[in-house]
Amino acid sequence: MQQNVLLKDLPKANFDATMTDELNKFLASQGAYIDTNPTQQQKRDIEGSVLPTLDDMYAVLHQQPLRNRVGRDEGNQIVWTGPDIDAVHYFTTRAAFSQQQCVLAIIPCAVDVLAIIFQAIGTGVIARKLAQTLVIGIPPAGIIGLQVAVNALNAATTAWTRGIAIAKLGGAILRLIGFKQIIQTLKDNLKWYQWVLMGVIIVAQIVAWFASDGIALVAEIVILAALILVLIADVVNAVKVCSG
Repeated sequence: MQQNVLLKDLPKANFDATMTDELNKFLASQGAYIDTNPTQQQKRDIEGSVLPTLDDMYAVLHQQPLRNRVGRDEGNQIVWTGPDIDAVHYFTTRAAFSQQQCVLAIIPCAVDVLAIIFQAIGTGVIARKLAQTLVIGIPPAGIIGLQVAVNALNAATTAWTRGIAIAKLGGAILRLIGFKQIIQTLKDNLKWYQWVLMGVIIVAQIVAWFASDGIALVAEIVILAALILVLIADVVNAVKVCSG
């Protein structure tokens, strides 16, 4: 897939040409899971109906109803089926940590950043719930390791430098999580066909962005001004808490 391409901006014909290979690679990579899944017939449906699946991916990116000729019983909207995750309970099942308050202050920053990236991709209503679930899975040492990137974002003074800092922080978070955990979280919280659609889109777009200089991602981040305001407020609080 071409670097710096934004999937949701591609004309439909270009999208189909680009994503056919991405879909096939994704199905191959998930074969061990899919082949033992009771709904493996749906995999055969996808492989035999690539164009309808691509139509639904395109619909996802443009916030349109799914035609759903493959996931026939899943409805025409992407629906998050998992529980809402709250950072308040982050340390409930974890051992005490010396910088606990700092961790709890950085978590909202990490959630904001991932939500911005997923929103830029075009994941719509699941962006923040996916971000929350993924960030809560990061151990405390990993969260603390984001402190330098959070400080760098706090020091950024223009829309563009903030965009760059957000992209760098997002890259650090995604390296902590990894694609395997992203896909597992989608499997756990979306219906079968819907996690395939989202998995292909998210993996393909992130790889394209971070395999290059990430300028296309920065440009998309800068557009999401309202979300950035929320993030900056959380960053200011994290810097205050962690330096106290």
